[in-house]
Amino acid sequence: MAVLSALMYTGKIKPDEFGGAQVKDLKIAGNEKLQREIAYWWATQTTQPTRGAVLKGAPKDVVAFLVDAFKPGKSADITYSVGIYKRDGTGGHAVTPYAIEDKGGGIFAIMVYDNNFPNLPREILVDVNKNIWQYEASINPGVPAALYEGDTDTKSLDLTPSAPRLESQVCTFCEGATTGYRGPGVAAPVTPFNEIYINGGGVRVLITDAQGRRLGRVGGKRVNEIPGADVSTIKSLDTWSLTTEPVYRVPVGIKFVITLDGADLKKETQAEIAMIGPGYALEVQDIKLAPGQKDTLDVAPDGSKLTYKPGASESPDIVIAIEGKDNVDYEFFVKGFELETGGAINVALDSKKGQLLLSTVGNKQAGAYVVAVGRYDAQGIQEFGGELKLEPADTVYLDYLKWQGNGKPLTVEIDYKSDGSIDETVELEDLIK
Repeated sequence: MAVLSALMYTGKIKPDEFGGAQVKDLKIAGNEKLQREIAYWWATQTTQPTRGAVLKGAPKDVVAFLVDAFKPGKSADITYSVGIYKRDGTGGHAVTPYAIEDKGGGIFAIMVYDNNFPNLPREILVDVNKNIWQYEASINPGVPAALYEGDTDTKSLDLTPSAPRLESQVCTFCEGATTGYRGPGVAAPVTPFNEIYINGGGVRVLITDAQGRRLGRVGGKRVNEIPGADVSTIKSLDTWSLTTEPVYRVPVGIKFVITLDGADLKKETQAEIAMIGPGYALEVQDIKLAPGQKDTLDVAPDGSKLTYKPGASESPDIVIAIEGKDNVDYEFFVKGFELETGGAINVALDSKKGQLLLSTVGNKQAGAYVVAVGRYDAQGIQEFGGELKLEPADTVYLDYLKWQGNGKPLTVEIDYKSDGSIDETVELEDLIK
């Protein structure tokens, strides 16, 4: 809303496209076209070139920059949104700046439109002498306000220009992403990332690479020691909670382990973790984390292999989705049950061979698993699945590229003791009949 309001102010987008002669005439409820437009501009904060064009400077520099940016008025080629965050990087929110007021004594007010207070004047106060800023914000007038403030070191006040948002956006976690943004008309290489999203209030997250370098929260503070990695708080109403985790980005090619730590929890909570990389997505769902419990997710550099090891007796769901060749995509679902306490779930995907591997290597007791596979193409969806019972050290091979769908059964091969020989073949049932 902060971005779209500025684009409508400068005439780059017309309100009559969404059912109103003026912006104030627009209704969001029941207006799907407007809802989609707002969602689009919200999503650009996570994509390139927009994400790489964010300006993070000292508070006094933000004031000086906006003074120059406002001089052309409505004829300005570029507008800006202001991002505000708590000192620890949480609670991201976006507002629209439209004027600067000199209040004297080195105090300047950045006048902003805040979509939570559409009919009230709002201001971010900046002391250019002390290089500090503050803003009293709230989700809506009926919720107690929270004080946002920062200084030169916090980098908690930033500006995002509209120009890169108006360009074609590049997906850094998709296959084929090659360019980014370094200014008007200048392209730059884009680093492919594994993007990690965590949902679970109060869960402490730490990502550690093979060299022991860390990304996440340590002792209540956020750290980033992994070269090329970054972290960003998504600006939206849902992220105003201090317990919300940001988006973590780790360059493809780096092996890492994700630890979900319940040290700060007061009661059991449900969490999920998702990772999106070039041509694939991984998700661990229905994680039940108790106070003090630690679960780990070991991820291969290209997302092709993961091992989930719960710290207690639980059975999360694992979902892997991949972009296949010839517009054929696949989704794999694995759920372990009747597992030993803390037993690992090992899933590997060999996209070159077209093979999914499920093993119980590292476990001491037998376990049972539900496995389901979906095949998606222009003709529709094929879904097959079934239950598999495995002894310790067994491996299951599922050759999904050999499966052509069309109602034909999907077979899996079981290698007892993982000695390299196939001992049993099992057919999975058709789940769509």
